[in-house]
Amino acid sequence: MTIEFSKMNSNGNDFLITENPNIFSVDINHISDRKNGIGFDQVLLVDPTPSKFKVKILNSDGSSAQTCFNGLRCIAGLYDLKNQIISAPGGDVMCNSDGKMASVSTEFPKIRILEKLSIANIGNNHAMYEVTEIDNYNLENSYKKLEQNSILPPNFNLNVYEYMGDFFKIRTYENGAGETKSCGSGTVCTFAVLSKMKDIDHAIFLSKGGKSHLRIENNIIVSTAPYILEYEGSIDE
Repeated sequence: MTIEFSKMNSNGNDFLITENPNIFSVDINHISDRKNGIGFDQVLLVDPTPSKFKVKILNSDGSSAQTCFNGLRCIAGLYDLKNQIISAPGGDVMCNSDGKMASVSTEFPKIRILEKLSIANIGNNHAMYEVTEIDNYNLENSYKKLEQNSILPPNFNLNVYEYMGDFFKIRTYENGAGETKSCGSGTVCTFAVLSKMKDIDHAIFLSKGGKSHLRIENNIIVSTAPYILEYEGSIDE
């Protein structure tokens, strides 16, 4: 059995993308390992039906995910999509690619702004709060502590951000994957919260993997960032 795939990333958040459903019978833990396998954050199984692309998402630990905006951005680039809806388990997203950059357009997430943090759901669950000295912040430790908090929904992702004057730095710890270089849905959710708290309609976010540009158009959030096709390969099982 040969499974052909494309290895891609958007702002360092990397993916194995395939149309072959046999990928679900492969040991995802093994092939996602960066030392002994291919190395990636998530698997994206694509059904490229012209009327509506569909995608299923697996985290690097084999668990399922509801959505992944950086992954959808990579799919948009791989298939050169224009005004194309991609249907993920967490909902439909409009995607566009121009050959180097891709955008995802989505409705506002459901938001709860609490005293010490905020919670948002955009198909998957995110918590976020502001920190100082973000580069030195112990994100993994904070995530594990918050897992014991009954206020937070199950399988949440944690985002921390710091305002740097003309942009926001952001880091994300993803459920089932750990800290990633970037998280598209986490950035969108954080921007949505900040748009309400600070009355802004556009912002630049800088993750460890690169920049994302976010804006609000007609109450729709548009997130734009680059994508890269790293290589094409195959798995023989």
